[in-house]
Amino acid sequence: MKERPIIFSGPMVRSILADQKTQTRRVIRNPERLTWCPYGAPGGGDTLWVRETWAYPRDTCSVCGDLVYGDDCRCGDCASGPILYRATDTYDGPWKSSIHMPRWASRITLEITRVRCERLWEITEEDAIAEGFESRVAFAACWDKLNLERGYAWAGNWWVWVITFKRMEEE
Repeated sequence: MKERPIIFSGPMVRSILADQKTQTRRVIRNPERLTWCPYGAPGGGDTLWVRETWAYPRDTCSVCGDLVYGDDCRCGDCASGPILYRATDTYDGPWKSSIHMPRWASRITLEITRVRCERLWEITEEDAIAEGFESRVAFAACWDKLNLERGYAWAGNWWVWVITFKRMEEE
């Protein structure tokens, strides 16, 4: 059983919290190793803990008193409650990058239920919905928005890990 970090953008975190996202695709950087997924495997209790943009707020939440998270800026204990801050409104930072989020600050843990590899263009409409999008076209547009600068444009039809997961309830 292994626990590994995984980064998600603010909109993807919101989709996970709303139980609309149960799948993610990540570029396979070494296609010669298609039999070993660096994110983990199903069946053995492997989990992913979500890294997202986070901060220590100036005025803490009266319930948890601790952290705010990403674009919707809800604290971890109040995820279904009202928005506490928006970077453009009352909370203007400093924000901490998701890459620097320690495990203790993560509010979301995902259990891996399935892993497979495929070409990016093989995504089905059903899979696009599991990714948290309305359609394959919407997924492709977001893919380029997130990956184009890193050299992984939709047009490249990259090999990707398809990781299916379920959100675990925090104890």
